[in-house]
Amino acid sequence: MSSIFQPDYGKALILRPGTDDLVNMEPDFAKYGVFVKDEFTVLDDGPATFTTTTVNYGKDAERQRQRLASNGRDQIQTEYLEFFEDYYPGIEVAALIELEDNPERNMFTSHEQYKLENFWEDKPDRKRHEVDFYANIVSPWVSEPDDQDRHHPLALSYPEHIEQVIEIHFEGDDWFFDSEYFEENNSFFYFKNEVSFQEDSKTLSLKYIYRSKADHVKPSEYQAYVEAINKLKNQLSYGIYQSYENTSGDTESGFLSQLSLATYIYIYAAMYVFLVFMWRFDRWKNPVKEDTIFYPVSLGKLTAMWVFTFGIFGVYWFYRNFKYIREQERSAIMPLARGIFNKFWYFPLWNKLREDSENRYGKSYLPNKRFAVVLAITFLISPVLGRYTGYPLVFQLLTVLTVLPLANYLLFVNGDKSPAVIEGSKWRARHALLVVLSLPVCGLVVGGEFGFLASDKVVEGSEISDRDLKFMQRKGILKATDEVAYFYSDALLFVSEDGNGFTQRHVFSYWKDGDILEKEMASYEDIEDLQVDWSSSLGDTTTVTVVRKDGSDFILYVSNLGGKDKVFISSLKERLKAVL
Repeated sequence: MSSIFQPDYGKALILRPGTDDLVNMEPDFAKYGVFVKDEFTVLDDGPATFTTTTVNYGKDAERQRQRLASNGRDQIQTEYLEFFEDYYPGIEVAALIELEDNPERNMFTSHEQYKLENFWEDKPDRKRHEVDFYANIVSPWVSEPDDQDRHHPLALSYPEHIEQVIEIHFEGDDWFFDSEYFEENNSFFYFKNEVSFQEDSKTLSLKYIYRSKADHVKPSEYQAYVEAINKLKNQLSYGIYQSYENTSGDTESGFLSQLSLATYIYIYAAMYVFLVFMWRFDRWKNPVKEDTIFYPVSLGKLTAMWVFTFGIFGVYWFYRNFKYIREQERSAIMPLARGIFNKFWYFPLWNKLREDSENRYGKSYLPNKRFAVVLAITFLISPVLGRYTGYPLVFQLLTVLTVLPLANYLLFVNGDKSPAVIEGSKWRARHALLVVLSLPVCGLVVGGEFGFLASDKVVEGSEISDRDLKFMQRKGILKATDEVAYFYSDALLFVSEDGNGFTQRHVFSYWKDGDILEKEMASYEDIEDLQVDWSSSLGDTTTVTVVRKDGSDFILYVSNLGGKDKVFISSLKERLKAVL
């Protein structure tokens, strides 16, 4: 009896002698719900296989038990096949359905096996094959109501607990998928969608959970319920594709692009390790000369090395100078720590150099104290400003300029023709290799800062190059009369790969999916809402979901560098408000 499902009707009359009053039911809701596991096996050659196991508990088991008694096994097999034909045309039964009934646990299980001859859908316009997987057991419980408004309560089925796990097993190795997580928890229901990929087993897992939390929706809460349901529209299916070139991937990026990026990272890491080895070897062959005062380096080499190492050479430069100070003063200072945290040690180094100059020459050849304070503050805040404004290279150069007066004194005190200066100013093979390795990265930074390549920050329309504007016009994204207000490209190199922005008349987003340029646009009159998900870390992207009045939507990606995402979204909302 404990396993029989009992609905909660509030109060009930117990059928036994001497009982005259209604009592609270207080059901314990013994295990109930529907738990589904779908498994697809995708072969490199041949049809795909599909097996599904459904376990029903409680009232759902009782419903299936009654269905079997009324319709019979063959009819159930036919109904299930027709159900899946709507999702996968041409599906065939591979084995007869197996039904298992366990009355003691009030559990009813079904096992189905199918063959999918036409698993992939050909998309010649996109030069690829596609297939979608659906949370078809969960989706009926979160479908959008027909009514736009209600004056009466909306009944909900309660309690409900639905879980559906879809596993796709791949035979080939050329697959890669990003992990995803979505959760919606409100007073009406709980919903979760989780995507993960196990590279060792080559298995993509899609997990969907739905649990009802109420048996009705009040009229005053109806709009909140509809909004909650609308959040799930893009969470109930998942698509994969296989291009004609036989590369595969998810909607974000293919395996080959990930492999290429990883390869470049490994190569660069190996080369930098090699540079460290070369540096140590040179230091062993050419030890520091005893008559060297501080660490003299020519201004040209100092500037180049500082820029091309993105400030890492500055750590070494400060370390060497404070190491000299420790040896001269026989103090307990930590040169390495001061090198690493050099942003806070500019003024102390200036002070030591000033003292050295006064002791040697009777006067200071360094900038005066007031100017040194300005230089120290500039040195401290320049990297932060570079990151915040999106112009890191410009502020990196400004950082070097603040150091040059100190470096110039080191050349002066050693003498231009001294062996120490000549040795420290030499360009060796490792320096040339470092420049070669750094040039591509510096090229990306410069190209982004000056509009030749995609910038890593939001830009005004006036900053977009004529070449990129003409590209967007040729692709139908912009009209010749459009004036772009703000724009951001999430591409690594070229604006033609990705773009997000808005004009005086519409909002647009476009991106490359393989060789195909996808695009989404909406005029302000067609927009119902803007849903913003603010980024939480510096350099991340804020997302804006543009919801159209017909229920469809698309996403804008906006960099938060310099707080420009707030400017972008504020201006967009003002334009939308003016129309509405």
